[in-house]
Amino acid sequence: MGLVRDLQLVQDATAIPALREVVREALIRAMFVRDERALPKDVVRVLTRKADVTVRVKDEIEVREAVRVANGETSTVDLGRPADEFHYYRRQLGMGKDQSWGVCTRPSLVQTYEWIVPPQGGILVDTSALADVEVDGISYVAKAGAGARWKDLYDRAVAAGMLPSVFPAVPLDFAVGDALVGDAKFRSYRSSFSSAVYDVRGLAARTSRPGTI
Repeated sequence: MGLVRDLQLVQDATAIPALREVVREALIRAMFVRDERALPKDVVRVLTRKADVTVRVKDEIEVREAVRVANGETSTVDLGRPADEFHYYRRQLGMGKDQSWGVCTRPSLVQTYEWIVPPQGGILVDTSALADVEVDGISYVAKAGAGARWKDLYDRAVAAGMLPSVFPAVPLDFAVGDALVGDAKFRSYRSSFSSAVYDVRGLAARTSRPGTI
C-alpha cells in the first residue's frame, strides 16, 4: 500500500503546472530527500503529514474497537485508554458524528525505505503486541499473530521437531504480518508462499471477519 501511495503522489505531482517541466527522476529525488525548496507547499504538506494517533493493540477486540472508532460507530472511550490519552485522541482525530477516518497497519520492518508518502491522518494500528505463536506438533501446523517475529516462530517450530515451510527471502527478523501489510518477501521451499499458508484471519472495513483467505 505504501508503494501505491508513492506512485499516486508522483502522478499527481507531475500534473501540477509548476512541475510539468521538472524531470521525473529529479522530482522523485526531491520528494525522497524532502527537498522542500524544490516542491510546492501542497506536496510538502502531504509528505510531512502522518497518522493522527497510533494505537498499540493487544488482541483482536482492540483492533475491532479501533476500526469502529474510525468508522464513527463508537466513541474514542471504547479504545480503553487512560483519560489523558482519551482526550488526546479526541483532539487529534477531531472525532465527529458520521465522520469516518482511515486505518493503516504499521509494518514492523520496512525492507527498502520509509514510504515517501506516510499514512495520511487517521489511526495507525501497531500490531507488535499480537505476538502469540502456537505450534501443533501433531498436525504440523503453526498459528502466529501478526506481530510475531519470524525467529520466534522458527525457534518454536524447531523445538517441536519441525521446520517452517516458509521463510523470509531477506535474512531479517520480520514479523509474520509483514508478509501481508509490509514489503517483506516470504517464500516457500516447495512452491509459492500462499501454498504454505492455510488460513489468514483478518477484519473487514466494518469489523466483520471475512472468510478464509
